[in-house]
Amino acid sequence: MAVPTEKMVIPGKRLGKHERKIDPRTLELATYDAGLPMPPPSLTLSDKVPDWPLYMNDELGDCAIAAPAHEIEAWTANAGRERSLTMHDVLVAYEEVSGYKPRDPKHPTHNSTDNGCIMLDVLHHWRHQGIGTDKITAYVLVSHTDTVQLQQALWLFGGVYLGLRLPATAQLQLENKEPWTVVALVGKGEPNSWGGHAVNLVDYDEH
Repeated sequence: MAVPTEKMVIPGKRLGKHERKIDPRTLELATYDAGLPMPPPSLTLSDKVPDWPLYMNDELGDCAIAAPAHEIEAWTANAGRERSLTMHDVLVAYEEVSGYKPRDPKHPTHNSTDNGCIMLDVLHHWRHQGIGTDKITAYVLVSHTDTVQLQQALWLFGGVYLGLRLPATAQLQLENKEPWTVVALVGKGEPNSWGGHAVNLVDYDEH
Protein backbone atom coordinates (compact mmCIF):
# COMPACT_ATOMS: atom_id res chain seq x y z
CA MET A 1 0.00 0.00 0.00
CA ALA A 2 1.39 3.39 -0.95
CA VAL A 3 1.47 5.99 1.79
CA PRO A 4 1.38 9.67 0.79
CA THR A 5 4.28 11.79 1.86
CA GLU A 6 3.73 14.73 4.16
CA LYS A 7 3.72 17.91 2.11
CA MET A 8 5.79 20.79 3.41
CA VAL A 9 5.32 24.30 2.05
CA ILE A 10 8.29 26.49 1.18
CA PRO A 11 8.66 29.39 -1.27
CA GLY A 12 8.01 28.13 -4.79
CA LYS A 13 7.64 24.41 -4.05
CA ARG A 14 5.07 22.05 -2.61
CA LEU A 15 5.72 18.36 -2.40
CA GLY A 16 3.12 15.79 -3.36
CA LYS A 17 4.65 12.60 -4.76
CA HIS A 18 3.45 9.46 -3.00
CA GLU A 19 5.67 6.47 -2.38
CA ARG A 20 6.25 4.29 -5.41
CA LYS A 21 3.63 1.73 -6.39
CA ILE A 22 4.80 -1.51 -8.03
CA ASP A 23 2.88 -3.09 -10.90
CA PRO A 24 4.53 -6.23 -12.38
CA ARG A 25 2.86 -5.50 -15.73
CA THR A 26 4.95 -2.35 -16.23
CA LEU A 27 7.32 -2.64 -19.18
CA GLU A 28 11.02 -2.21 -18.36
CA LEU A 29 13.56 -0.60 -20.66
CA ALA A 30 16.14 -3.16 -19.53
CA THR A 31 14.18 -5.79 -21.48
CA TYR A 32 14.97 -3.97 -24.71
CA ASP A 33 18.22 -2.10 -24.09
CA ALA A 34 20.50 -4.78 -25.56
CA GLY A 35 19.60 -3.58 -29.03
CA LEU A 36 19.58 0.14 -28.29
CA PRO A 37 22.37 2.42 -29.57
CA MET A 38 24.73 4.13 -27.16
CA PRO A 39 23.59 7.64 -26.27
CA PRO A 40 25.67 10.77 -26.96
CA PRO A 41 27.87 12.06 -24.09
CA SER A 42 25.57 15.03 -23.47
CA LEU A 43 22.07 16.15 -24.36
CA THR A 44 20.23 19.44 -23.87
CA LEU A 45 16.50 19.61 -24.48
CA SER A 46 15.69 22.49 -22.14
CA ASP A 47 17.25 25.27 -24.19
CA LYS A 48 14.28 25.48 -26.56
CA VAL A 49 11.74 25.79 -23.76
CA PRO A 50 10.94 29.49 -23.19
CA ASP A 51 9.50 29.07 -19.69
CA TRP A 52 8.47 26.39 -17.20
CA PRO A 53 5.01 27.29 -15.79
CA LEU A 54 4.64 26.54 -12.11
CA TYR A 55 1.11 25.15 -12.52
CA MET A 56 0.32 26.19 -8.92
CA ASN A 57 2.94 23.79 -7.52
CA ASP A 58 3.77 26.53 -5.02
CA GLU A 59 0.24 26.14 -3.61
CA LEU A 60 -0.78 22.57 -4.45
CA GLY A 61 0.88 19.17 -4.22
CA ASP A 62 0.33 18.65 -7.95
CA CYS A 63 3.97 18.10 -8.95
CA ALA A 64 3.20 14.65 -10.38
CA ILE A 65 0.86 16.31 -12.90
CA ALA A 66 2.98 19.43 -13.47
CA ALA A 67 5.98 17.28 -14.48
CA PRO A 68 4.16 15.60 -17.42
CA ALA A 69 2.88 19.04 -18.44
CA HIS A 70 6.50 20.21 -18.54
CA GLU A 71 7.41 17.12 -20.54
CA ILE A 72 4.75 17.91 -23.14
CA GLU A 73 6.13 21.43 -23.37
CA ALA A 74 9.69 20.13 -23.87
CA TRP A 75 8.57 17.63 -26.53
CA THR A 76 6.65 20.19 -28.52
CA ALA A 77 9.36 22.86 -28.19
CA ASN A 78 12.01 20.49 -29.52
CA ALA A 79 9.66 19.42 -32.32
CA GLY A 80 9.54 23.05 -33.45
CA ARG A 81 6.06 24.01 -32.23
CA GLU A 82 6.13 24.72 -28.50
CA ARG A 83 2.84 24.32 -26.67
CA SER A 84 2.06 24.68 -22.99
CA LEU A 85 -0.84 23.03 -21.22
CA THR A 86 -3.24 25.33 -19.43
CA MET A 87 -3.70 25.52 -15.68
CA HIS A 88 -7.19 24.11 -16.28
CA ASP A 89 -5.70 21.04 -18.02
CA VAL A 90 -3.39 20.38 -15.07
CA LEU A 91 -6.08 20.92 -12.43
CA VAL A 92 -8.57 18.64 -14.18
CA ALA A 93 -5.97 15.85 -14.35
CA TYR A 94 -5.02 16.42 -10.71
CA GLU A 95 -8.67 16.18 -9.70
CA GLU A 96 -9.23 13.01 -11.73
CA VAL A 97 -6.10 11.20 -10.53
CA SER A 98 -5.92 12.25 -6.89
CA GLY A 99 -9.50 13.15 -5.94
CA TYR A 100 -8.53 16.76 -5.33
CA LYS A 101 -11.47 19.15 -4.98
CA PRO A 102 -10.73 22.85 -5.57
CA ARG A 103 -12.93 23.92 -2.67
CA ASP A 104 -13.45 21.92 0.48
CA PRO A 105 -16.07 23.63 2.69
CA LYS A 106 -14.99 21.59 5.71
CA HIS A 107 -11.49 23.08 5.54
CA PRO A 108 -11.64 26.70 4.31
CA THR A 109 -7.95 27.31 5.05
CA HIS A 110 -6.57 23.83 4.41
CA ASN A 111 -7.83 21.65 1.58
CA SER A 112 -7.94 18.09 2.90
CA THR A 113 -8.24 16.74 -0.65
CA ASP A 114 -4.86 18.17 -1.77
CA ASN A 115 -2.91 14.98 -1.14
CA GLY A 116 -0.65 14.51 -4.17
CA CYS A 117 -0.44 11.56 -6.56
CA ILE A 118 1.11 8.19 -7.21
CA MET A 119 3.24 8.57 -10.34
CA LEU A 120 2.16 5.22 -11.81
CA ASP A 121 -1.48 6.32 -11.49
CA VAL A 122 -0.59 9.51 -13.37
CA LEU A 123 1.04 7.50 -16.17
CA HIS A 124 -1.98 5.23 -16.42
CA HIS A 125 -4.29 8.26 -16.59
CA TRP A 126 -2.03 9.99 -19.12
CA ARG A 127 -2.17 6.92 -21.36
CA HIS A 128 -5.90 6.19 -21.13
CA GLN A 129 -7.65 9.50 -20.37
CA GLY A 130 -4.93 11.98 -21.29
CA ILE A 131 -3.69 15.20 -19.71
CA GLY A 132 -5.40 18.03 -21.54
CA THR A 133 -5.71 16.68 -25.09
CA ASP A 134 -2.43 14.75 -24.91
CA LYS A 135 -2.09 11.00 -24.51
CA ILE A 136 0.97 8.78 -24.42
CA THR A 137 1.06 5.44 -26.23
CA ALA A 138 3.10 3.59 -23.60
CA TYR A 139 5.66 4.03 -20.82
CA VAL A 140 8.59 1.99 -19.55
CA LEU A 141 10.41 1.74 -16.25
CA VAL A 142 13.97 3.04 -16.34
CA SER A 143 16.57 2.08 -13.75
CA HIS A 144 17.61 5.19 -11.84
CA THR A 145 20.94 3.52 -10.99
CA ASP A 146 21.86 2.81 -14.62
CA THR A 147 23.37 5.99 -16.09
CA VAL A 148 23.46 4.68 -19.67
CA GLN A 149 19.85 3.57 -19.49
CA LEU A 150 18.77 6.99 -18.22
CA GLN A 151 20.71 8.67 -21.02
CA GLN A 152 19.20 6.32 -23.61
CA ALA A 153 15.69 7.09 -22.38
CA LEU A 154 16.33 10.82 -22.51
CA TRP A 155 17.93 10.71 -25.94
CA LEU A 156 15.47 8.34 -27.61
CA PHE A 157 12.22 9.45 -25.96
CA GLY A 158 12.85 13.08 -25.03
CA GLY A 159 12.58 12.92 -21.27
CA VAL A 160 12.34 10.95 -18.06
CA TYR A 161 9.51 11.30 -15.53
CA LEU A 162 11.53 11.18 -12.33
CA GLY A 163 10.46 10.69 -8.72
CA LEU A 164 12.69 12.12 -6.01
CA ARG A 165 12.75 11.08 -2.34
CA LEU A 166 14.11 14.38 -1.09
CA PRO A 167 16.09 14.73 2.13
CA ALA A 168 15.53 17.57 4.59
CA THR A 169 18.87 19.02 3.47
CA ALA A 170 17.32 19.71 0.05
CA GLN A 171 14.73 21.96 1.67
CA LEU A 172 17.46 24.10 3.25
CA GLN A 173 19.39 24.17 -0.04
CA LEU A 174 16.30 25.39 -1.87
CA GLU A 175 15.62 28.08 0.71
CA ASN A 176 19.24 29.23 0.26
CA LYS A 177 18.83 29.12 -3.57
CA GLU A 178 21.46 26.40 -3.84
CA PRO A 179 21.32 23.38 -6.16
CA TRP A 180 20.13 20.10 -4.70
CA THR A 181 23.28 18.22 -3.72
CA VAL A 182 23.59 15.00 -1.72
CA VAL A 183 25.56 15.78 1.44
CA ALA A 184 24.76 12.69 3.53
CA LEU A 185 22.44 9.68 3.61
CA VAL A 186 21.61 9.81 7.31
CA GLY A 187 19.95 12.33 9.62
CA LYS A 188 18.67 15.32 7.67
CA GLY A 189 20.27 13.81 4.57
CA GLU A 190 18.19 10.63 4.77
CA PRO A 191 16.16 10.08 1.56
CA ASN A 192 12.51 11.12 1.91
CA SER A 193 13.09 12.89 5.24
CA TRP A 194 11.59 15.96 3.54
CA GLY A 195 9.20 14.19 1.16
CA GLY A 196 8.52 13.09 -2.40
CA HIS A 197 8.68 15.30 -5.49
CA ALA A 198 8.14 14.58 -9.20
CA VAL A 199 10.13 16.32 -11.94
CA ASN A 200 10.89 15.92 -15.62
CA LEU A 201 14.49 15.15 -16.55
CA VAL A 202 15.47 16.76 -19.86
CA ASP A 203 19.25 17.35 -19.89
CA TYR A 204 22.44 15.51 -19.05
CA ASP A 205 26.19 16.03 -19.56
CA GLU A 206 29.39 13.99 -19.21
CA HIS A 207 29.16 14.23 -15.42
